[in-house]
Amino acid sequence: MKKLFVLLVATLMVLPLFAQTKEEKEAQEKALYELAKEAVESKDWIIIPTEITNAEGAVTDNNDASIFIVYEKTGEMYLQGWSICGNSDTNIVEVKDYKVKYNKKGDITLMFNVLGRKVRGSYLVRIRHDGNKADVTFTPGTQTVTVKRFSGPLVRSGQANYFKRSNAI
Repeated sequence: MKKLFVLLVATLMVLPLFAQTKEEKEAQEKALYELAKEAVESKDWIIIPTEITNAEGAVTDNNDASIFIVYEKTGEMYLQGWSICGNSDTNIVEVKDYKVKYNKKGDITLMFNVLGRKVRGSYLVRIRHDGNKADVTFTPGTQTVTVKRFSGPLVRSGQANYFKRSNAI
């Protein structure tokens, strides 16, 4: 009985260290959302997918830093990885019709078209008001590539480590 009491007291003392209050969690999500919002508005952001959805709808986890979509301060957008744009090259694309919309809740919808040597199509990026996770859909302009879907955090390009191959097309 004495051991059980000591174990219970120790658990009650340690538990608050690991538990995060609801207010703290909401404040953290709000801060991540505000950073994502600033990155979208300044056109300086990157998405490295954490989840990739294939054509059949199966979701796989991703931890490859060489698969990304990045819009850098220079005004150039780079797409890299088969799951992002339908080829394995590093693609430099021109961005057309960059539109940002907000709904009543504060969710962000980002729409833009891309035009490059090997990539043509449109992207739809949705970010909920309670964090920085972006759900992305790429609709290609050609019939040879299927629609691509992936999701991951949207952060400023300087805050992420990604591997951009040389000799971009």
